[in-house]
Parts: sequence; C-alpha cells; structure tokens
Amino acid sequence: MKKRIPYILFLFSTILSYGQVTLAVSEVKDQKVNQPFNLTVLLEIAGENMQQETPLRMPDTSKFDIIGTASEQNTIVLDAKKGNVLNQMVYQMVLSPKRAGKVTFGSVLVTVNGKIYKTEPFEINVRENDKKSSVAATSNSDEVYLNMEVKDKEIYRNEPTIAVLRAYSRDYNNFRKVGNIQYPRDRNIRIKPVSFAKSEIESHSDIASQVIAVFMIFPSETGSVDVPPVSASISGSSK
Repeated sequence: MKKRIPYILFLFSTILSYGQVTLAVSEVKDQKVNQPFNLTVLLEIAGENMQQETPLRMPDTSKFDIIGTASEQNTIVLDAKKGNVLNQMVYQMVLSPKRAGKVTFGSVLVTVNGKIYKTEPFEINVRENDKKSSVAATSNSDEVYLNMEVKDKEIYRNEPTIAVLRAYSRDYNNFRKVGNIQYPRDRNIRIKPVSFAKSEIESHSDIASQVIAVFMIFPSETGSVDVPPVSASISGSSK
C-alpha cells in the first residue's frame, strides 16, 4: 500500500494542476532495430459530466512492427457525496522499430466534451542492432507478450465474435512453457473457450508468435464493451 501513496498523490495534483483531462505518453529516447519496447498512454477524465467521445487515436506507426497491445480501465471514486469520479485508462503497445535513424512518434489524440486533447510528439533514436553482442541478442529472449485479437468489433448484443489469444517471444522454447490460461469473468460479456490447441509458430521481424487459445465472446450489453485482460503462466517463472 505504501508504494501506491506517492502515485495517488501525484494523480490528485495532476487533476488540480491541469484540469479535468490528463493525457500523457511514456517517452522512449533510444532503441535498437527489431528490439521490442513498451509504450504506455495514460488517459484520466475527472467529472461525471465529462464524456470521452472518441477512442484514443494513435499516430502513424508504419515505421514499427506492432507486436501487441493491451488496455485497462479503472473508475476511482474521489468524492461519493458529490459524485466526483476519475475514469482512468492505461493503453500499452509493444513496438519494434523496423529501421535505424531518427523516428518521430506523433501525437496521441482524444476528444472529450467536444475538445481535442493531444500529447506532444517526440523523437526516438533507433540504432542498428549489434548481432555480434550476445547480451543484446539475448536480453529480451525470456520475455513473452500476449495479445488478444478480436476479429469483428462491430456486432449486436448477444452476437458472438471470435477472439484469438497470441503469444510473442524471441525464444521458441518459451512457447512450450506457456499455459494455465485464465480468461476473465465479467457481467458485460460472456466468454466461451473454443480451443486451447497451439498453432504452428510464425516468425516475423526477429519475433516469433503462436496462437495459444481461441475464444467466443458474447456481449450482454449494447454500446462500447471492454474485454478484461486474459492471463497465462510461464512454467519455471514467477511471471
């Protein structure tokens, strides 16, 4: 709990200093070709009358391979009597630069109550990946990323859509260790497992991937419905 207090205090100071909407992105200064890195976008909207009218709009990412994405939403009650709430969304991308050189990551945009908010663009210095360095080549070999791919995102209530869970890693051996897949229980959706059979391993831009599960998702509500995160365990690891 003590570790959370500084973040919460910073969260409150952000609202007081910058108003009812906060949009921020984690800047990455240096990276290597074909080396995955995490980029996180934070959106916070305070106030019961504040409406997010558009999803987060990402800039051009054609100079990167998108290895995976994930998002999480939370609602924090600041003052129950006054109805003050804070809606928080954390969106994360795993990107891998395709070529060396200066790469600009543009602005992330969102519209709230008719006003457009955006982050400042920043430059990433992408260097060549030194294949001779065994440390550089294996530094991320034990990392595994998960991504849920929803085939059809425009459906009716109680109409099923197919979702594919895919794992990404540099090390082929990691795919044998992935198991114990846990899918969420949520009142807004119903998830039915279709298959936990693993597909053939695919390789792309120095990153391998494998389908590890297929689900059917039935939304029980109309409107925008969020799918909670799916998790998996790696044998021999605490992750």
